[in-house]
Amino acid sequence: MTDQPQPQGQRQSKCGGLANVLYLDFDGVSHPEDARMGPRGRYLGSPAGHQLFEHAALLAEMLGDYPDVRMVLSTSWAVCGYEYARRRLPAELANRCIGSTFHTNMDLAVWRVMSRGEQVLADIRRRQPSRWFAVDDIDEGWGRYRDSVVITCPIHGMSSSSVRAQLVERLQMFRGAESAGNKAHAFSGRIDATWVRTTADLAYGVLELVTADGQLRSSATAARLLDLRRLAAQVRSQPLAPSPSSETLP
Repeated sequence: MTDQPQPQGQRQSKCGGLANVLYLDFDGVSHPEDARMGPRGRYLGSPAGHQLFEHAALLAEMLGDYPDVRMVLSTSWAVCGYEYARRRLPAELANRCIGSTFHTNMDLAVWRVMSRGEQVLADIRRRQPSRWFAVDDIDEGWGRYRDSVVITCPIHGMSSSSVRAQLVERLQMFRGAESAGNKAHAFSGRIDATWVRTTADLAYGVLELVTADGQLRSSATAARLLDLRRLAAQVRSQPLAPSPSSETLP
């Protein structure tokens, strides 16, 4: 599946090999959900004593040990422009962003009537990340993917201790999946090398038996068998790759 053409400057893209993606909402996650648009821009209506993006630094700190995690903005702020939304984040988070669930090639009226879960899942189908989770205060439309969402309190957002614990758990699952993938790849390499060597040994033995009496019905068949025998001999002569170290495969 390919991305729709994107306007210049939006940097909307498929993950292109990036496996770990976090879908981030703003209102009710990075700050209380009552963010309003006024003549001078957005501000928090209530409760008193809070400010926009007051929890963003907390998320940046939590992601510090996970440099490969990228972010897609799942917030309605992107309706005003992806760059407008991205630049509201601290640099540590803004630099991780690869796009938003809304962009200007979309039909805004259609996007607005979609539930938050539908918006995110549509973007996942488009980008096709290997692993993802979302942080949102809107618990609608996630369906069977509800377990992949960390739902926040609309007032406390990411500052809640239970939410922080879930975020840590999700990030650790990213790391665990990568480790398991690396081990599986290394183990696959061992199997492949052993299989090639064993196959070559068997082929060489069969060819020796077939050609032992020299009674081949066709010179063409004889030539092919001799070619296979030479190839098998070459494979057998190659040393096997060393087994992975205990750090890779305990």
